[in-house]
Amino acid sequence: MEVDEFEQFFASIWPRLLRSALRRLGWDEAHEVASATMLTVWTKGLPAPRDGDEYLRLVGLGFRILEGHIRNLRRSLARRERLLAQLHALQAVRPTAEPDACEALLSRDDALAVRALLSILSTAEREVVELVVAGYRVGEIANLLELAPGTVSSRLSRARKTLAESLDHR
Repeated sequence: MEVDEFEQFFASIWPRLLRSALRRLGWDEAHEVASATMLTVWTKGLPAPRDGDEYLRLVGLGFRILEGHIRNLRRSLARRERLLAQLHALQAVRPTAEPDACEALLSRDDALAVRALLSILSTAEREVVELVVAGYRVGEIANLLELAPGTVSSRLSRARKTLAESLDHR
């Protein structure tokens, strides 16, 4: 489909796609999924409709794609809500954690030195250390980050080793 043909198709279907999305979503989300739908149609590189039947099939495809984007958005929002609920539940029932070597490091008054030490860690290791400092246990961190507990333990162990070596050098 050439650019001018797509622009004509876009002008004819856009208002209907947006109205359909607005019936089920707020303005921002509806605009997002309708835009994503048109982008998907464009990237498929479909030929321009030659007659009314092909035009109707292309419109039908656009609405099926829109439905898929709406389902994906809802799944994503539901996943986010479940994760937030898990986080709140863990914070509510979490027992007080015993001080950890990482926590002792982060509770130092020398904030610049602590930041410098943490900067030598990978992002994944730093994330685990920060959650340990916040009082989470390995199993809880694994659930929050959707990782295996062994992966969390490995990252924490590497982080502790790296921090200990760095402190020894200082």
